Amino acid sequence: MTDGGKSKACASCRLSQDIIKSLKQRLEKVEEIQKLLLEQQGNEIKNLKQNILQLESEHNICLKQKDDKIRSLENALKNCFVKIKNKWSEIDSECCFNNCINTKNPVNKCIEGNGFGNLINDENIKYMLKNGEGCNRIFLVNAENSFNKPRNNFNYFLYYFEVKCKFEGELENKDGRRLVIGLKNLNKNRDIFYCANESTIFIEDKKSVELKTCFNDNDIFGCGLVYPPFNKFDGFPYIFFTQNGKQIGKAILLKNKFDSYEPNVELECCSVETNFGNNLKTNPFKYDIFEYLVIKEFY
Repeated sequence: MTDGGKSKACASCRLSQDIIKSLKQRLEKVEEIQKLLLEQQGNEIKNLKQNILQLESEHNICLKQKDDKIRSLENALKNCFVKIKNKWSEIDSECCFNNCINTKNPVNKCIEGNGFGNLINDENIKYMLKNGEGCNRIFLVNAENSFNKPRNNFNYFLYYFEVKCKFEGELENKDGRRLVIGLKNLNKNRDIFYCANESTIFIEDKKSVELKTCFNDNDIFGCGLVYPPFNKFDGFPYIFFTQNGKQIGKAILLKNKFDSYEPNVELECCSVETNFGNNLKTNPFKYDIFEYLVIKEFY
């Protein structure tokens, strides 16, 4: 081979080597980029896992705090119900002119044959129907202990009681039956009550509100009084009524002279079993007494 031929062959070899070298460098760069990408993806996945773990931890903390608040609120609500030993005490109506059945003699028969109530025990009232020429009279009774405004209360205070009615006798219509549950304002000697047979709430002598409710045998009616915390300047106490565990109508806002209220019932041809909350473990209310804080509508 001539010198010229050798020179051309060497140049061709060098070109091939340069191309191979360039390809190797490119391949190395590609591999390096792939390695960087894999490391970056690994870091991102690691960071993502860490973020997920952190979010789960924060979520669990929030759930625990929420559970703690719920438990705290439940405990506060339980402490809000004012448990006072109570019973029916004062009979405030007469069976006849002889007043045969009275506070001192609560279990008796009317000598005129009139129907009237008997205080069987602290919480149960049995209505004795008329006989002969007598007539059924309204039986009114007041509780021994009144519901009084608390002093310096930092929490909501709830007073509440229920009565379960039992129809007595067979009547052609419900006009002969009467059940009234309510509270008497001892400062003004006026009543706020729900009359079941008329499906109406009576607000002292000022207003009456008719409801779309029914009056049935074995219905359970309740009456509650709520006092807000003393430092809640825009808050007033209020009274509400329930039937078979559900609130009926709106609450009645009390804006003046609301220091003391006396529970009472009026009955005609109806007996009642009362629950003053003396033993809620064995005899709970039909109404969930913790629901009262959601009341937002008032008359």
